[in-house]
Amino acid sequence: MRVMFDCYWWFEGPPSNRHVLRDIVTTWSTEYPQDELAGVFYENNRNELAKGGDFPGVYYWTRLRPHGLGVALGSGAALRDFQPCVYIGQNFTPILKNPAVKLTYIHDLMFLEHPEWFSFVERAYFRGMSLTARFTDSIVTSSESEAKRIARHVSRPVDAVGLGLSSELTEITPTKSVAMRLGLVADSFILAVGRLNKRENLGRAIDAARASGLVCKDFPLVVVGERDGRQSQLSESAREGIDRNEILFTGYIGDSELTWLYKNTRALVFVSFDEGFGMPPVEAAFFGTKSVVSDIPVFRETLQDNAVFVNPNNVQDISRGIRQVCDQPAMPIEPSWWQSKHSWEVSVSRIRHLAMTLAQERR
Repeated sequence: MRVMFDCYWWFEGPPSNRHVLRDIVTTWSTEYPQDELAGVFYENNRNELAKGGDFPGVYYWTRLRPHGLGVALGSGAALRDFQPCVYIGQNFTPILKNPAVKLTYIHDLMFLEHPEWFSFVERAYFRGMSLTARFTDSIVTSSESEAKRIARHVSRPVDAVGLGLSSELTEITPTKSVAMRLGLVADSFILAVGRLNKRENLGRAIDAARASGLVCKDFPLVVVGERDGRQSQLSESAREGIDRNEILFTGYIGDSELTWLYKNTRALVFVSFDEGFGMPPVEAAFFGTKSVVSDIPVFRETLQDNAVFVNPNNVQDISRGIRQVCDQPAMPIEPSWWQSKHSWEVSVSRIRHLAMTLAQERR
């Protein structure tokens, strides 16, 4: 089978989306070596590919950007030349006619149900996802929860295919550089991942950590991310915790440092209001760390009983969850459960099976 991928994110774009694209393609190449693969890249990435871009197939180019425009209108020549059986896009779909089956991996359509969390420019750009989706044969996404959301807004078939963890995270050797820089001791800190925006609810997570009575200079809350200019949005309690070095920001860190934090934290706090999938608590669970997470459908689906669920609007309930998790010993995840729930081999198998079924129906 000839398969063409939208590879705009192979070198740039959101890190999580880049990991998803790379792991899908790499797993596909490994599991199904009989398939012929091709990728459509942004032309400015020619030099990176020439230096060894590690894409396991044929390269094609588009000059159009941003990403949505490059996919919608800039993939036609590559499709005509390679003549794939299946084209797999990321968020956006080519709108020009072509005999290839079109599958579109939409990460989420959250902006349609919570426009207040996005700027006007973001909403206008993201709108292209739902508009071009009418030209796809089928949509795939990471979770049943997100599949239901997409189905509410797009009249195309939607399948949840799951999501694996980044191989760059799970196969790397942990390093302690961030721990040494911040003076962290294993099992003596709480971890949070997120940004100071309304959806990710980090400010309330910080307030809850302080209210738990556990956080102090010797048992800090460590926030993976930058200590940016949005601290004015934080409560007085949170700013006080930062001043006392009870709340520490890591700044940018690599996967090896993040792996060390996941393996050595007492608990992860991740209380966002909505997610298409929500990778951090799933990553933490892989390393045997339980999380305090929002009681929303996607986390019930992806984590089952490997987390403590709390009301993300209630500081006291989040605080209760933090104390509960910190009082529990770490529980290793059953490998068979993990393999069935969060495996790239399983996800790619589902995508390929759907692609083959649609291609056979078209003959």
